[in-house]
Amino acid sequence: MYGFPLILILVVLGGIIAYLGDKVGMRVGRKRLTLFGLRPKHTSVVITVATGIVIVAASLALLTVASDEVRTALFRMQEIQEALATTRARYEGVVQELSRQQAELERTQAQRDAATRELASAEERLARIGAEYEQVVAALKEAQDNLEFTRQRVANLQQIGEELQRRIEEMQARVAEMEREIEEKEAQIRAANLQLDQVRGGALAFQAGDIVLAEVFGGGGPVDEVEERLLAFLERADLIALQRGARIPGTQPPTALQLLDGVFEQAARILAGSSRRWVVRVVSIYNTTVGEPLTVDLALVEEQLIYREGEVIAETVVEGRASGLVRDELIRLLQSVYDAAIARGMITDEDGFVSEGVSLQEFVDAMSQVERLGGSARVRAVAAEDTYNTRWPLRIRLVVEPV
Repeated sequence: MYGFPLILILVVLGGIIAYLGDKVGMRVGRKRLTLFGLRPKHTSVVITVATGIVIVAASLALLTVASDEVRTALFRMQEIQEALATTRARYEGVVQELSRQQAELERTQAQRDAATRELASAEERLARIGAEYEQVVAALKEAQDNLEFTRQRVANLQQIGEELQRRIEEMQARVAEMEREIEEKEAQIRAANLQLDQVRGGALAFQAGDIVLAEVFGGGGPVDEVEERLLAFLERADLIALQRGARIPGTQPPTALQLLDGVFEQAARILAGSSRRWVVRVVSIYNTTVGEPLTVDLALVEEQLIYREGEVIAETVVEGRASGLVRDELIRLLQSVYDAAIARGMITDEDGFVSEGVSLQEFVDAMSQVERLGGSARVRAVAAEDTYNTRWPLRIRLVVEPV
């Protein structure tokens, strides 16, 4: 029983007890009764006081019976206060411990974050060191492979040298009329050595048929002047050959070109005796590895109109729509243009190109046209203008049409 009902019962009970006490006091007063030998007036006072005591006692008794909290407050208040004080002390201790543990947790988290950052940095360093290690291992393996290849090449060259020396000793016993045969044999041996080096993986400086350098020469004039200009031209070609690794062993200053007998004089006579313009090419005769002499010939092509504007130089049919396939076919088409122009005697620049090719935008546009057509498409490389073999560059454009 709690709240307003309990208060109402106490008020009613107190009123009933007060009413009964008043009735008893009035009856005692009218009958002039006495208690314990007291006067009636004092007896009435005693009854009134007793009535108040009964009211208080009854109220406390009723509250005690009706509420556990009242019983606890009346009989266990000190115990509760002591327990409350103990609980408050424990609470404050727990709060302090919680604060301490919270601070410890924050320190631990900070240490964990620092350790995590340090671990990430260590992993990054480890990855970088691992990559550097792999690079070093790869470089070491490559160096070992190169060393082994060099050792094999030295052994092969020593073996070949011994064989050559044996043949030379045998040929020295022959008569003078056999000297030309000896030279031919040596040339054959050099060609065989070059082919052997190529098969065994030797690095090629030039392939047979490569154009080392090309230049336009005007015909006519004294032979001496033509020869002087040819010599300057060959010196430039020799420098290019040296830069690409060809070399005649033991020459100082270093040189690389070996010209066939009579070729220089014949070219000079042709140029001096003609009034036309010529494309003169220094052409490699054999496959030549790095460190070997470059044997060359002088090829002369008379000036001529090789393509008229709109003439098809090369063409190809592209199957499929894959970008990679289209790109590769277009690149092969441009290589065919180069081969066709070289075959017709087109002049090349110092980098060996006969044309500026097509711009990136033209190349991409041609790819897009082929892809839009779908299926098969024919791509033609046509001359953009009248082209003489002595006038660089060869200008082309790409024409795309369905098959």
